Amino acid sequence: MKTVIRLFCLCLVMLCSCVNSSNPKIGLCFTGQGVDISGVANDFIKRVAPVAEEYEKIKEQTGLTDDDILEGSKESLFCKGKVQQALATVQCLILKGINCLYPNLHFDCVIGQSLGNYTALFAAGAISLEDLLKFLQLRDELSTDIARNAQQSYKMVVVQGIDFNILEKYVNTKTTFITSKNTKSCFTVAGVDKAVSLLEDKLKSDMPDIKLIELKVAAPFHTNFMAPLVDELWKNFPTRKNLLIPIISDATGLIYYSSDGFDKSWLKKQLTNPMLWSGANGMFERIEEQKLTHIIVVGDGQGSADMLNENIPNISAYAVKDIGQLNKVVEEIEAFRKSGL
Repeated sequence: MKTVIRLFCLCLVMLCSCVNSSNPKIGLCFTGQGVDISGVANDFIKRVAPVAEEYEKIKEQTGLTDDDILEGSKESLFCKGKVQQALATVQCLILKGINCLYPNLHFDCVIGQSLGNYTALFAAGAISLEDLLKFLQLRDELSTDIARNAQQSYKMVVVQGIDFNILEKYVNTKTTFITSKNTKSCFTVAGVDKAVSLLEDKLKSDMPDIKLIELKVAAPFHTNFMAPLVDELWKNFPTRKNLLIPIISDATGLIYYSSDGFDKSWLKKQLTNPMLWSGANGMFERIEEQKLTHIIVVGDGQGSADMLNENIPNISAYAVKDIGQLNKVVEEIEAFRKSGL
């Protein structure tokens, strides 16, 4: 009888231990080009020595300058054709700062949004930083050539407050494309500048209550205009090692446990297909399946953090671009761990 009582007490102690603590599941998210770049990583560069050292190496490799990363404008980066390299640089420097300041912070998966898919490959251990930046230099150059060779500019706009079936009727599939299914009523459209402007005017006239947000991008990403780049980019796609943690990619809405999935077919989809967030095959469902409790959006990604919070139950997503924000996030994660929720 005493043995039974002891076993019962031991089980009770173990149960209480489980109830009084809870292991968070944390994801990292890397966004695409519709965010600020210059100045975003300054706090980490100035206050974390290993980040500053990495920054100097990156400048030497890429030709990026303090004007580009610390205090310049996105317009100047577009003029130089270095937007993609610069965004990945900022995100990788912040990630290094996170790992330096909180080396015991464990991440369960990485989320790639548009250009952020390539940074996700780096964060998951599949490619080196040097190879990432070299590849994105080529992607910058080829993207710039798309616009130059076509002798026309391109535009991307976020459309909020509209049903997908209605928006489809306004899109001309030769000159404009729906490039992202963010939520049930929020989408991104890209294409030839004049055609997108005409679409905006028509939408405003017919539905004055919808909201339109223009995004500055280097090329018509996630449209068929990008198809000519596939072969050249695939020839130069970095050699990929095994993933250390899984990646959820918005190019397919799938989760990858092996780098083998990042093949030429995936690359083509990443360049030409819409970003898949909502819907049956979207990222929201994959993230929910992973039972993530917290997501750190690396850099200037408050819009993405808001979208995640609004569409995934029981999750807390935060944009982190300085040490103060990082400290606050880690405090909340630790509070969750101790709460037993």
